Amino acid sequence: MDEFQQPLSPFEMMQALGLDYSVGALIGGTLFGIVGIYLFRKGRKDGHSPNVWVGLALMLYPLFVSSTLYTYVVGALLCGVAYYYWPLEY
Repeated sequence: MDEFQQPLSPFEMMQALGLDYSVGALIGGTLFGIVGIYLFRKGRKDGHSPNVWVGLALMLYPLFVSSTLYTYVVGALLCGVAYYYWPLEY
């Protein structure tokens, strides 16, 4: 047994945990998470519950989706839902 093992890189550690994310999925998850934070905060401030729930979904779904295609498809659909329920009067 080798006494001096090299530490795992962050990507090797993620793969060892079963989290096989691509760079595109990480970038998409970050972008949609930022949109989710905005919707969540704006919804709580204005008392508009659809914004709160869609914002929460946008922040959490990238944790469970590792495919780049599904990351962007689900994020675009959730942004479409947020646009549909966006209040017209402020």
